[in-house]
Amino acid sequence: MDENEIYQNIIMDNVYDKYNYKILENSIYKKGINHNCGDELTIYIIYDDNNIIKNISYYGEGCYISKASTNIMCNLIKGKTKKEAMECIKIFLKMIMGDSITKEEMNLLKDAKVLQNISNIPYRVKCATLAWNTLKQIIEE
Repeated sequence: MDENEIYQNIIMDNVYDKYNYKILENSIYKKGINHNCGDELTIYIIYDDNNIIKNISYYGEGCYISKASTNIMCNLIKGKTKKEAMECIKIFLKMIMGDSITKEEMNLLKDAKVLQNISNIPYRVKCATLAWNTLKQIIEE
């Protein structure tokens, strides 16, 4: 199996993984909409007493890229501080826009690196970044 097949498998696994697909009661939430593709996702966050992201989930509809990216983001961000989460968001958005990132930054993204070639498909960039931008808005508020 080559690298592209591995990446494709990770993407599809995240499309169908429903663990993070739920409404979190007593959470902070924000809805994100991608008018180009029709993706509509709400991101839910619960912080612990130390402002660490205790739980994060999403609910809504989206294309495969949007769903995979959102689920990958939830898995990556859970357990991080706001500052750590913002750093991951910054690196991910930089990667998706086609800007170069360091090997260390790529390693911080874990499975999110499978979406790096989305930058070559401009009409899918908004699909891949919807959840990340929505999460960024929640953290900044």
